[in-house]
Amino acid sequence: MTMQALQRLYLTQNRLKGSFPDMVCKLGNLGLISLQRNDFSGPIPGCLGNVSSLREIYLPENEFIVFPPTLWSLQNLLRLDLHSNNLRGSIPREIGNAKTAILIDLSHNKLSGEIPSTIGGLIALMNFSVAHNTIQGSIPDTFGKLMDLHSLDLSYNNFSGIIPKSLEGLISMNYFNVSHNRLTGEIPSGGPFANFTYESFLSNDGLCGTPRMHLPLCPTNPLHTSKKNRVVLIVLVSLALLVVLVASATVRILDFQEAQWGASQST
Repeated sequence: MTMQALQRLYLTQNRLKGSFPDMVCKLGNLGLISLQRNDFSGPIPGCLGNVSSLREIYLPENEFIVFPPTLWSLQNLLRLDLHSNNLRGSIPREIGNAKTAILIDLSHNKLSGEIPSTIGGLIALMNFSVAHNTIQGSIPDTFGKLMDLHSLDLSYNNFSGIIPKSLEGLISMNYFNVSHNRLTGEIPSGGPFANFTYESFLSNDGLCGTPRMHLPLCPTNPLHTSKKNRVVLIVLVSLALLVVLVASATVRILDFQEAQWGASQST
């Protein structure tokens, strides 16, 4: 058997150093590569995206600094595990091309920027983690399209804004963690959120919810209250005007009838 026929490559838990082995890009039948727990460094080469047979890529616990956007173009990609490296930069919009992926783990890196809304294109995704990075911005509402999502870990980042209500529709989600961020607003209560505990939301000073979440109650929206009061006032005033008009019309009719009766009596 030649190297060209190799389908699985395991080089795990060694002390291998240096750059990513370029010869991997020449293995046209490779379906799985595992280099985890080594000391590889430098960028992950873009040519890896040309190995169209790749389904599983495990490169965690190394010193890689860059992953190429070409990885998201692998049409058969199922699992991509790059946790615990030194990856920098932001997650590209091309992530939405990995429509067959069921696991993506980018946790414990140095990623920044925002999660692009194209994440909603990963319709097969079951597990997604970017925990322990410096990602900012809002949580994309398009996460609500990932109906097979079981686990979502966004903890220890700089996310801000609200937790999207669309996530209430993810009935398969049994693990959710947004602790240690800068989120604000009310925690959703429907769908899987009925089962999550307060540990999922720790260290978000702007969040509010029920006592079960060990958080302050959400204040009543004064704008909503004023609008409601305004509607009630308009209804009451309208009813009062209607009563006045009906009463006035009734008096006029009675006066007219009385005048007619008086005229008939005089003749």
